[in-house]
Amino acid sequence: MLMVLIGLILLILGRRMFWLFVGGVGFILGFWLTSQVVTGDGDARLVVLAVALIFGLAGALIARMLQRLAVGLAGFVAGGYVLTGLAHMLGWEMGSASWMLFLVGGVIGAGLVAGLFEWALILLSTFTGATLIIQNLPAVAGDWQVPMLVSLGIYIVLVLFGMSVQSSMWRHESHSKHALP
Repeated sequence: MLMVLIGLILLILGRRMFWLFVGGVGFILGFWLTSQVVTGDGDARLVVLAVALIFGLAGALIARMLQRLAVGLAGFVAGGYVLTGLAHMLGWEMGSASWMLFLVGGVIGAGLVAGLFEWALILLSTFTGATLIIQNLPAVAGDWQVPMLVSLGIYIVLVLFGMSVQSSMWRHESHSKHALP
């Protein structure tokens, strides 16, 4: 449920609170890396959560101090995460080559951030939030198996919703800055 909540926050507020986006991506990275090494219940899950929180806090702190670098790194990680998540959702089994797919997605994500900073934040945080929500739907749905087409439909709706909300907020901020007092 925590991952779905983080996904919703990234989906809606990723651009506006870029440090939260970077912290969220750091949390995801820490969670994923630690869960690859530490397995089990109880204390092991607490270790995974603690490391993920440390990665998330470090990402947020770095984002506050080194904005462009932190967002570029987050763009790389988010791009890799989204591309591998989409491949998994579509049933593509990459096996040991999944790291190459992650690298391709990472380069695309970092390139987006470098060229189109605001739009890249909107796109990457929206796709990252939607991917996080979809990957954790089984935890929310309980025993109900979510069919692939339903997951894909929900994913598309979430992406469109997140992009709409974030771009509207950005336009409103831009108009407010240019309005005469």
